[in-house]
Amino acid sequence: MNRSITVFASSSGHLDQQYYTSARTTGKILAEQGFHIVYGGGNNGLMGAMAESAWSHGGKLSGVITRPLRERGYCFEQADEIIETETLDERKKIMEDKAEAFVVLPGGVGTLDELFSVLSKKQLGYHDKPVFCIECNGYFTALHDFFSILIKNNFTSADDTSLFTIIKNAESLEVVLAQL
Repeated sequence: MNRSITVFASSSGHLDQQYYTSARTTGKILAEQGFHIVYGGGNNGLMGAMAESAWSHGGKLSGVITRPLRERGYCFEQADEIIETETLDERKKIMEDKAEAFVVLPGGVGTLDELFSVLSKKQLGYHDKPVFCIECNGYFTALHDFFSILIKNNFTSADDTSLFTIIKNAESLEVVLAQL
């Protein structure tokens, strides 16, 4: 394993403080455990909080960002590597390809798109990489409940709940990652 983890996270700058605390803790743990962090390249929201924390704790970061977003000043320029793409699809593919595992923090439509893309590909057998969702303020409890509805109505099987693991909080990530 090349110890590379891709992190998906919100770019919103208008969240409750507990989400930023969770993102900072995630960045710190990943850096301290020596993981190469691949992420969306942003300098704002949970993405930025995670990146700043990882960077300040000696972490190695690869930011994958679209050219238009970088031109608008949304890039964490201190990253060790910045990979610029033209489209979000190219960005997502690079982030998926570079990962040995995925860590998902709460986020909006873009984060959910990234998460479901990875889950769909895992379900279809295109990869078998672990997907860890960091619980914060009930965010991923709602995802678990949604999967229960999907299963109850036969849109997916109960086996599909094994596609991802919900970690009870960012601090618990350290124990899970030690097993990789």
